[in-house]
Amino acid sequence: MDMSGALVANIFVLGLSRKCGKTLVASALVKGLLDNNVKVGFIKPLSLVDTYLDLAAISRSADLGFPVSMEAVQLSEVDPSLDYDVVNPLVLVSAPPRLETFLEARTPSTYFAYLDDPFKRIFFVKASFPQSIKMRLGYLYEWLLSRRLVYVDDEILRKISRNVDKVIKIGAHIDVESFLREIISKAVWEAYERLSERRRVLIVEGVFDRA
Repeated sequence: MDMSGALVANIFVLGLSRKCGKTLVASALVKGLLDNNVKVGFIKPLSLVDTYLDLAAISRSADLGFPVSMEAVQLSEVDPSLDYDVVNPLVLVSAPPRLETFLEARTPSTYFAYLDDPFKRIFFVKASFPQSIKMRLGYLYEWLLSRRLVYVDDEILRKISRNVDKVIKIGAHIDVESFLREIISKAVWEAYERLSERRRVLIVEGVFDRA
């Protein structure tokens, strides 16, 4: 395989569940290729981060001033030079549902619906556009926060968004997955193009069984 020219290979790492060892496999691939002087890049097109479960990612996000994923934190130990905005073009930040709100509304079954579906609990989205506007955009789901449906620490929110170039506040109720379709393809494609210019092999870690 000729490693001196343009991008020659994409390697997709997929799994059937969120915590099944994809990042461990991806990290090993990245390290092995780097050790053999191969210009390798890593991209996690869509990342989910929970403020209570993914403490290492939230801590690094607070240090950087914008959200990054657990996968990026782990990969930074293998490749300290990685560009977080390219590795994580889209980061979705969620928080646990606030039980008392659902009990007061007498809708306990809805609590379990929010508990089971992380997309219902997303309150902040970071999207990076390294090729076109060269900015980090943040989308703050104020509708969710104003109704106290999730536990969100205001100081944590301030820290993980302070270096986002522009924050767009969403006050209406939206379907988050549908909303994301409006921005995901552009953010991911720009990150992929940026990596393709500089790397010969790209490791793409999917969300569950999709890349």
